[in-house]
Amino acid sequence: QRRQKSDEEDDDNYGDDDGDDDDDDDDDDDDDDDDDDDDDDDDDDDDDDDDDDDDDDDDDDDRLVVVVVVVVVVVVVVVVVVVVVVVVVVVVVVVVAVVVVTVVEVAVVVVVVVLVVVVVPMVVVVTVEVEVVVVVVVVVVEVVVVVVREVVVGVVVGPMVVVVVTVKVIVVVVVVVAVVVVVVVVVVVVVVVPMVVVVVVTE
Repeated sequence: QRRQKSDEEDDDNYGDDDGDDDDDDDDDDDDDDDDDDDDDDDDDDDDDDDDDDDDDDDDDDDRLVVVVVVVVVVVVVVVVVVVVVVVVVVVVVVVVAVVVVTVVEVAVVVVVVVLVVVVVPMVVVVTVEVEVVVVVVVVVVEVVVVVVREVVVGVVVGPMVVVVVTVKVIVVVVVVVAVVVVVVVVVVVVVVVPMVVVVVVTE
């Protein structure tokens, strides 16, 4: 009977030990769950860091795009302004040349008319008959020569002069435009592009 009691007590004690072991296993499982939660938090932090890096890269790309767009817009505006100025200068020069030629032609015609209408009659009245005939012939010949000469100048030489002047102006304008374009390109390549690179690298 004593042995049976001892065995029963031992069984009870071993049974209690088994219960304690189960509790220890539960605690270990809880610790494992906590470790898993910590790992998940670390992964979330890593993902947040990656997102921040991606945002920084996107900001840098956006800034670079904005700088490039601004440079292109400035270059286009400069070229357009230069072209407009050149066109305006050409038009003004051509108009001035045509106006000058027209004024000269009108002035010549007025002089001829004054000679024929005013000077010739005055000469006829003042001079004697023989002198009148000679003067009239001379004046008529001079008037005819002047008229023919001015007509030739107005019809042939005048347009030729205008064409020559226009061609010269066009050549000068083309040369000036070419020089301006070259200067703009050089400035963009030598100044603007390095500035953009420095700004991007600095940021």
